Amino acid sequence: MIVPFFSIIGYLVYSTSTLSTRQSPSLAPLIALDSIVSNVNYTEAHARLASTIRIPTVSKLNATEEERRTFFRFRSMLQEEFPLVLEKLEWEVVNELSLLLKWQGSEPVDDSNLPILLLAHQDVVPVGDPERWDFPPFGGNISNGYIHGRGTLDMKGMLMAQLESVDALLKSRYQPKRTIYLAFGHDEEVSGKEGGVELNSNGAARIAEILEKRGLRFEFIIDEGLPISHGMFPGINVPIAWIGIAEKGVADFTIRTRSVGGHASMPFGQNAIHTLSDAIARLAKTRAITTFSEGPVAHLLSTLAPEHPSMLVRAILGNIRIFEYILDLLPPAVAPGFAAMTRTTWATTTFNGGVAANVLPRDASANINVRIRPGESIRGVQEFIAKAIGALIVNETAIADDPRGGRDDAPVTISLSLGGRNTEPSSISSPRSRAYKLLEGTIRHVFAFNHGNNSRSSDILVAPSLLMGATDSTAYKSMSANIFRFQPVVMYPGDPDMIHGVNERIALKDYDGMINFFVGLILNADQMGRKSQ
Repeated sequence: MIVPFFSIIGYLVYSTSTLSTRQSPSLAPLIALDSIVSNVNYTEAHARLASTIRIPTVSKLNATEEERRTFFRFRSMLQEEFPLVLEKLEWEVVNELSLLLKWQGSEPVDDSNLPILLLAHQDVVPVGDPERWDFPPFGGNISNGYIHGRGTLDMKGMLMAQLESVDALLKSRYQPKRTIYLAFGHDEEVSGKEGGVELNSNGAARIAEILEKRGLRFEFIIDEGLPISHGMFPGINVPIAWIGIAEKGVADFTIRTRSVGGHASMPFGQNAIHTLSDAIARLAKTRAITTFSEGPVAHLLSTLAPEHPSMLVRAILGNIRIFEYILDLLPPAVAPGFAAMTRTTWATTTFNGGVAANVLPRDASANINVRIRPGESIRGVQEFIAKAIGALIVNETAIADDPRGGRDDAPVTISLSLGGRNTEPSSISSPRSRAYKLLEGTIRHVFAFNHGNNSRSSDILVAPSLLMGATDSTAYKSMSANIFRFQPVVMYPGDPDMIHGVNERIALKDYDGMINFFVGLILNADQMGRKSQ
């Protein structure tokens, strides 16, 4: 036993000592970045973003005509504030409220010169309790180095930064070789079903349908996603830019139980709430299969392994196939964010049952929100849960007519919820592609530029990762092998809570950096000579 033990130790020491960085060098555009961004009046850019915050483009399932008019106001404001973009780009209104912009490239579209697609959405989530905010949520206040208000981070900031970058390039008389598309949906926050109609039939999916009918393919697609973070990976003290190379699938399942009911004075029969509670308790104790050695998590760990200061951590991250069974024993509460990346998760989000205090319930139901890791499927997870709790899978249409799908002998059923945001996990974009390397190099260069350093930056790491939520990018999945979910804004622990939460804001310097990033990205995209591999 001693010889194998020392052999393993020797292997770990050797493998750790040979780890080398996977970071791409800074990628500077051939045209100096400062020659373009010198055309940006950042103070005016701040004021423009603040103005968009004052237009409350809150998406709702059944919006009133007045609420829909806010999107018309928003579009008018964009066209008034960016007259050069209005003049030089093609503007197409999709389904009344969404926007598709096209900046025609100087060279024809072919496999070596595919267009790129930049995504954003116009809509924001409701505020909730405005009294808890330090500034009015739709006030667009600029104070203490921040722009305050709903949408600054999610995601009018990114939308406006894209337009500001195009405007700056136009003012510099820049003509891209590649055609550039910008797509701004209007109902991302309600899962693409504004008006309560079929999932993803209005905003991004309608734009995607139009682009697909035109036979378009893209070199890469950029959508909202993960930020540049400080202090969010233990032991690494430099900021990390997380690029979402995939996103989890989302599904809502309804678990229903039924009993004969009766009067509460004789509670000796089956109780639908008790049966449902037992099923939920069993589900809570059931763990999904975890994986550390494949998919986005494996890419993340292998990228960060050479960068960690601790030799022990480098040994673990660099040899994850050896250690994943040990890591699997760690309670998810130790690192909940990381734990969620390694497995499919489920959570009970609503629980309904009973009609009166003295009546035994005949029916009870619970909603289970599931986030599905790449490599699994909605149907596979449904079967896994059904087996774990002893439920019968029933058709969702049958459930609408009969809570148990017409099966009187089934005390517990599970169905895919009608009207839920049910999307399969995305495919995984390669972190070894030329498109990924271009994005990584652009991040490193622009981050250095924003901090007054035009040399190769060692002050930021870039790592592939997995996005937990669902984005509009899923609608475009057939149009590019390179879909990246990244938000070029710096965040510290606690900052992500502002997204959809209280006191949402963006630092002025971070917004400036976001504009610079999209300028650099467009310039660098023109330098790609061949189709991504």
